[in-house]
This record gives sequence, C-alpha cells and structure tokens, in this order.
Amino acid sequence: PPAAPSTYRYVVLFIHGWHHNAAADDQNVQAFHSALHAIKSWRPMADVRGVYIGWRGASLPLPGLRYLTFWDRKNTSDEVGRGGLLEFLLRMEHAAKPGLNSANRLVLVGHSFGASVVFNSLAHVYMRRFVDGLYSTKAADRFMGYGDLTVLINPAIEAMRYMPLH
Repeated sequence: PPAAPSTYRYVVLFIHGWHHNAAADDQNVQAFHSALHAIKSWRPMADVRGVYIGWRGASLPLPGLRYLTFWDRKNTSDEVGRGGLLEFLLRMEHAAKPGLNSANRLVLVGHSFGASVVFNSLAHVYMRRFVDGLYSTKAADRFMGYGDLTVLINPAIEAMRYMPLH
C-alpha cells in the first residue's frame, strides 16, 4: 500500500570534518544514515531528507602521516567555506523553507573542519541578518538565523572569529 502522506519535510545537511570524505564506507557517512533513520523514527509524519556535503577532508590515507595534513586541511576548509557552498546553502534554505510559516524543518550540522566550512560560509549571512533584525519593526524578521538550527560540533575555528557574532 502507498505510504501515508507526509505533513512536512525534515531536511538535515551535514558537513564532515578532518580525516573524512564522502565515500560509502566512511564512518561519518554511515553514522549520517543512522541519524536519518533515527530522525524518521522520532518524526514518523515527516518526509526526512539528508544531504551529506563532502569535501576532501582526508587527503593522506596513510596511518600516522595523515596527522601531518592538519594545516593543509584547515586551509582547505576555509576555502571550501568561502567558495560556492554559500549559494548552495541559501538555495537549500529557500527550497526547504519556502515561507516564514513553513512547517518544514532545516537543520545544518558541521563537525570539526566541517564546522569551519559552515562558519566560513554563513558568518557574514548571520551578521547581516542580525543587523537587519536590529532595525526591523516586524517581530518575524528579528534575529533570523539559517534554517531552524545550525550546530557546530567541536568547531575547528579560532574563538576570536566567533566574537563578532557573540
């Protein structure tokens, strides 16, 4: 029988960190699939969708030597975040949350250097939306972030870069 119609979409975006990539056997990819299944069990009426955003966080597969890639991968995460990802994230937000009263949910998670990617992509968007919210007279426009929730897990960024947003 056909499945019952979903009442809303629950979209999760995940950007991995150092020592990971988008290979099917990557532990982060497998954990992401498990997380999507868990969300579906918590939200049975939701059409749960996941987007695993991969970048080359793992550049040397050799044990021991892979730790020598820290600064190179850190610089790469900065560049990935300043590249075309911002346009993708904004388009995804518009598609997942077409209106202020949308029942859809959009969650963005970045881990380690993936959190750096998220921060580098969205920091100026957050600042712009925060400043716009300060001067808005509409309650709905005040302090709008990205989607419904952005989580930076163990972000590999300098604390001073976060200070303007704090």
